[in-house]
Amino acid sequence: MFFLVDDILFIEDFNIEDFVKFDTDKFVPTLRMGLNLKKCYTVQKEQPLPELMADVIDDKDKIVWKWNQGVHDWSYPVSLDGHFFSTQEITAMIQLIDFSAPNTLEDQLQKFRRFFLFRLGVAYKKSRIVNIPCNKVQEENKNLCGNVHQDFLLEQWQKGYQMDFRNLYGFMNESAHQEIGFEFKRRHITL
Repeated sequence: MFFLVDDILFIEDFNIEDFVKFDTDKFVPTLRMGLNLKKCYTVQKEQPLPELMADVIDDKDKIVWKWNQGVHDWSYPVSLDGHFFSTQEITAMIQLIDFSAPNTLEDQLQKFRRFFLFRLGVAYKKSRIVNIPCNKVQEENKNLCGNVHQDFLLEQWQKGYQMDFRNLYGFMNESAHQEIGFEFKRRHITL
C-alpha cells in the first residue's frame, strides 16, 4: 500500500509493478525521492544526496540507499508522500496509535521509524511526484506553506477553472515539497 496526501502532483509516469516487487521487510520504495532532491523544504536547508548502493538491485533506472545514513528527506522512511509499505504492517501500526487526520497520522507513525531506518530506500533516479504546499487548511501543526488561500482556489473552480497540472509534467523539483507557481485553465465540463 502507499499513501498520497491532497497536495501531491504526479510529474512523471510510473509503473506500479516497478515497486510492488520489492520486499517491504527490506525496502521502503518511494515515488517522492530522486537524485534531483538537493533541498529540504520542511527545514529550509540544503540536503546532501545519500551514498548510493550499487548492484543491490538489477535496475539501472533506480537508486538504492540506506535510510539510516541519509539526511533530512533522505532519512524519513515513514512518509505519507508516495512511500510503499506492507498493508499488514501499516494496519498493525494504525491500531496502536491515535490520529485525526493525515498530519497526525504521519506524526504518530514516526513512533515506528526505528523499524524502517535500517531498510533500504529505492526510487527512480528522478522523482515521480512532488508535494506542492501552496496553503494549509488544517491547524494540526505549524508546517511551512505558501499563501494561496483555499477560497481563491474554490473561486477558480466555481468559475470553471482548474490547475493546469499537465503543464507541470516533467517539472524538475529540487525538494520533495516545493512551492510551485501554477496557472489555471478552463475545465472541460460535460453535462
